[in-house]
Amino acid sequence: MLQRNYFFEFAGMPQSGKSTIREIVAHFLKRNGFLIGEYNGGSRGSALYNASIADLNLSLALKVAGYVIETAKSKKADNQIYLLDRGLIDRYIFTKTLLRRHLINADSATAINGLLTLPVLRDEIDGVFVFVTPPEVALEREYRNKLVEKEGEVMNLSFLSAMHSAAESSSKDMRNFVRNRNLVLIDTGSEDKSLQLRAESVIENIMNVISS
Repeated sequence: MLQRNYFFEFAGMPQSGKSTIREIVAHFLKRNGFLIGEYNGGSRGSALYNASIADLNLSLALKVAGYVIETAKSKKADNQIYLLDRGLIDRYIFTKTLLRRHLINADSATAINGLLTLPVLRDEIDGVFVFVTPPEVALEREYRNKLVEKEGEVMNLSFLSAMHSAAESSSKDMRNFVRNRNLVLIDTGSEDKSLQLRAESVIENIMNVISS
């Protein structure tokens, strides 16, 4: 059914709806007979989960780079649509955030983002959906229906503000790195659209790419 493998990434801020929308998209594609590969590059389950955020970030950057190159170059009988949650572009955004927060130095950031944007990797990406939401909204969603509100290393207003800025600027930087400049910035701060409607827009984008 598919002429080749396709890679689409869901990137951006926590509590912006990216993982939920990816799940809706994956369910739709599976129900329509497509073979789906799913990647989650989150920190949970990492051996460095309790390490410094700089070391963890480097480890996750290497992990996703390895996944993309191995998956893209491996020979399989049937082509698939790969959906990346916290993939190359997401790690680029996070690295840029760490630099803005002075948690890594400029040389480290340049090296990591140089790896993430190597042509052999970036040329595989068919589309990127970068999700942002106001930091205050992200925190409200994080603590909704919870008994304790405790700031984390990432889930705090200062870090989320830096990440929001990094996501917006990275979207401009990275559009030229994605095949056919297919990078879409999606702001989920307003309630004018449901997650389902936003997922439909993402699905339309994906279907246009794989049918062209």
